[in-house]
Amino acid sequence: MIPYRVKQVLWALSARPLTDDDLSLVDQILSPAERELFNRFSLNDQNHSLRVVKLVSADRPSNLSLQKAALLHDVGKVKVGRLSVIDRSVAVALKKLLPQQSKTWGGLTLADAKRFQVPSVVRAQHAAWGAEMVAAAGGDRLTIRLIERHQDKFEPNPDSEEDTLLMILQAADNIS
Repeated sequence: MIPYRVKQVLWALSARPLTDDDLSLVDQILSPAERELFNRFSLNDQNHSLRVVKLVSADRPSNLSLQKAALLHDVGKVKVGRLSVIDRSVAVALKKLLPQQSKTWGGLTLADAKRFQVPSVVRAQHAAWGAEMVAAAGGDRLTIRLIERHQDKFEPNPDSEEDTLLMILQAADNIS
């Protein structure tokens, strides 16, 4: 867990501008309205989403809904602007060290949260917010469901294509 968090910090500090090939890939996958959501990400988040989409595309190269979800799964985080790497790290550490407090803070509304509680709110609620944002941008039902569920812990139904795709998305997200 700790080495992965260190890797995330290093990725954030070394985030690079997207290449023409990266932008072309994004444009092949996202609609113009979805692309506007992607553009709201920080460079670090755009790079993260590109790593995720490349991993899921290797597994399911023709599943457009999965690819869209890979690019937009964290878009709900932009609802409050851009959280720093420190804010995000503290929210993750708090979830591990003080899970009940983290859960309590995560259930607050943004209006009721104090500044130091906002990262916990975002961590807990960004999946639902992102699903709403993608729905408002005209996203398809499967993409919306994958975004909405991308942080869920669940027992997969082997007969459910959605669950299979969700496991692929989560695995890619967890290593990216």
